[in-house]
Amino acid sequence: MKRILLSVLMTALFACHPQFLWAKGADGAAKPELKPIAVVSLASYEQLMADANFLGELSDSPAIQGDLEATLNQFTQGAGLKGLDRTRPWGLTLQSDGAAFPLTVFIPVTDLKQLLGSLSPIIGEAADEGEGVYSLKLKGQRIFITGQNGWAFLASSRESLADLPQDPARQLGSLPRTYEIGIRIHVQNIPEMYRTMAIDQIRAGMQDNLARKKDELEEEHALRKRVVENQVKKFTNAINETDQLTIGWALDKQAKSSALELQMTAIPGSKTSKQIARLQDVTSAFQGFLLPDAAATLNFSAKLDKEETNQVATVIDGLRANVLKQLDKQKSLADEHAKQAAKDAVGQLFDAYKSTVLAGIVDGGAAVLLGEGKFTFVAGGFVADPQALENALKKSANVLNQTVPEFAIKYDVAKHAGVRFHTMTVPVQKDQARQVFGDKLHITVGIGSKSAYVAAGANGIATLETVIDRSTAGRAKTVNPVQLNVSLERVLKFAAAVKQDPLISMMADEIAKSEGKDRLTLTGRADKDGLVYRLEAQEGVLKLLGQASKRAAGGIGARAAR
Repeated sequence: MKRILLSVLMTALFACHPQFLWAKGADGAAKPELKPIAVVSLASYEQLMADANFLGELSDSPAIQGDLEATLNQFTQGAGLKGLDRTRPWGLTLQSDGAAFPLTVFIPVTDLKQLLGSLSPIIGEAADEGEGVYSLKLKGQRIFITGQNGWAFLASSRESLADLPQDPARQLGSLPRTYEIGIRIHVQNIPEMYRTMAIDQIRAGMQDNLARKKDELEEEHALRKRVVENQVKKFTNAINETDQLTIGWALDKQAKSSALELQMTAIPGSKTSKQIARLQDVTSAFQGFLLPDAAATLNFSAKLDKEETNQVATVIDGLRANVLKQLDKQKSLADEHAKQAAKDAVGQLFDAYKSTVLAGIVDGGAAVLLGEGKFTFVAGGFVADPQALENALKKSANVLNQTVPEFAIKYDVAKHAGVRFHTMTVPVQKDQARQVFGDKLHITVGIGSKSAYVAAGANGIATLETVIDRSTAGRAKTVNPVQLNVSLERVLKFAAAVKQDPLISMMADEIAKSEGKDRLTLTGRADKDGLVYRLEAQEGVLKLLGQASKRAAGGIGARAAR
């Protein structure tokens, strides 16, 4: 952390490698059009220092900004970073004309000569090449630097500095306003030859594993080939139909949270764009799983087109074949009648799964509730043929009755909002699992007209009834295609109660101080022609990470001092 600014500067210097050299032809012909391939944005010095200060306060190191500046002064013999404009972002752009890949690094300055002078104790004296150009020799590589309109530009050749943008910050777009660090890749500006090479490499890598295995049946091998072909097709479409990829890290000091984002923008009108459009304004019949007091919750909803459903159905067929093959090898099912019953149950389970996928509807959720030594897991979703699922349950129960001592099942023990509930009890063998579930694990299965539910642990039926009621009440509300929430306080508190571990107890006590700001949230949302995945950590999580980092650094220092 103490050398972040110097590391960034040195990285920028070394990034100007000769392989990225681009210059005007010897005959003075007009240069081919340059298109941006990648853009990197780094927040301003002031913003980075404010971020460091904020993170330092969270980890009980409030003097971190002063430490950073003291370190800079030490390395620069008291000069600091004089001549650096501390209010504007830094940037890097990689461009291409189809053949060459010029790289431009730019740093905001108020006085380039003064900045080079302040850095001279670290990088050496800059040589004056004339006409406002300077050079530095770093580890055998000569770097050329010039200033223009308040910017310092770095390149691996003097010729590359001949035609510079008036305002390079415009090339960064919205990245500096959105992220502390942001990277944007313009996929379609990558020369077609290199995109084709990437696809060929992916295809070759997958083809290497397509040889028929020794014990593989011909139909199994054919099915595996279709699965691989579908995967290659997906990768090819992703490369050919993705316009931009953006990765960014953001820090919200007011909300005291941090987030990582991945954005993918598709070419308008492409098949990928149409798939993304189906994820906009989606609703879910199972958003009741987003229980406010749960330790973890998940809700997902999407609509698939025929091509997507056929691809997934192919994968399901492959899974079915593999599972049935493994059942044939099970020694615990030595009785042929039991083995056939198990295979019938698995077959009907996959039938229900496949018919649901072919319906083109993906909709469901899950939740984990933890408290006072009690564990409850609930899940459920849309099922096109619930009867097939119930038949699979009954066949499985018959097998378990013969093979698992103390297994018991009761049918139609309760009914709620059209959902019938069956309950099972399974003996718990391992001691650690008994601490969570007791001597017996209670399982609940719910079957609705177009839905199925499962619960494990305490209060299964009551929890599922709550989920169903909440889902009915919010059925018309639009949701994110994906939302996952985790409460670290609840997870750590439960873990500390189950396992007497000082470290876990310390972490649970620490995050309890965040007063409910203890969540990790992953969301996926659909914008126009694009998808955005966001992983956000609240204040308590950041504090916990800061404390862990501080302890790790202390441990390393202690070992180094021995």
